[in-house]
Amino acid sequence: MCREQHLILPGLILWVVSLVTSALLVYTFLTMVILQQAKPSPEKGINGSFLLLVVSTQSLVILGAALLPNMDVRLDIQLFALLSGWLIGIILYLVLVTIILYRLLFFPINASELSPSYWIDTGAAAISCLAGVTLANALTLMPSLQTFIPVIHVLSMLLWAMATFWLPMLVILEIWRHIKSGFTYSSGYWSMVFPLGMYTVATLKLAPAYSYLFSTIFLSDLYM
Repeated sequence: MCREQHLILPGLILWVVSLVTSALLVYTFLTMVILQQAKPSPEKGINGSFLLLVVSTQSLVILGAALLPNMDVRLDIQLFALLSGWLIGIILYLVLVTIILYRLLFFPINASELSPSYWIDTGAAAISCLAGVTLANALTLMPSLQTFIPVIHVLSMLLWAMATFWLPMLVILEIWRHIKSGFTYSSGYWSMVFPLGMYTVATLKLAPAYSYLFSTIFLSDLYM
C-alpha cells in the first residue's frame, strides 16, 4: 500500500504534464491547419493519424478517472471535467471518421496511400469505449451524477460496435494493399499494435457491464 501511495504523485505529475502538453499540441496544430493558406485536398491531406486527437483526449480521461480519488479538487468538478472531455473525444471521432470515410469512398486510393495509420480508426473508437467504461465506474462515487451511467454505457457500446465494424474492413484493405504493392516493413506498422491491444482491453472492460444482459438472454434461451 505504501508503494502504491509513492506512485500516486508521479502519476499526478505526468497527468498534469500530459494535459498541458496535449492542449498545446492540439490547439497549435488546429490553429496552424486552419490558418494555412495553401491547404491540401482531402485526397492528399487526410488519413487515420488525425484520430490521434481522439486518442490523446480519451487517454487523459482514462488516467484522470484512475487518479480521481487522489486529486485535491472537488469530486463533482473533476467528474464534470472528465465527462466533458470524454464527450469532446466522441464528437471529434465522429467528425474525423466521417471525413476519413469521405476520403476513402469518394477519392481514388493507391496501395501506397493506404498507410497503417488507418488502423487508428479502430483504436480511437476502442479507447473511447474504454474511457466511457472507466468513467462510468468513476461516476459511482457521485450519486448526483449516476443518472449519466446508463447513457455512458450505451455510447460505450456504440463505440465498441464501431471499433468492431472497422476491423474486417481494415483487414480486407490491408490484404489488398499487400497484393498490390507487396510486403515491405516500415515503422508505420506500429500503428496496428495499439488498435488491436486497445480493442482487446475495451472488450474485457465492457463485458462486465453487459454480463447481466448476456446471462439473462442465455438463460432464457436455455429454459425455453
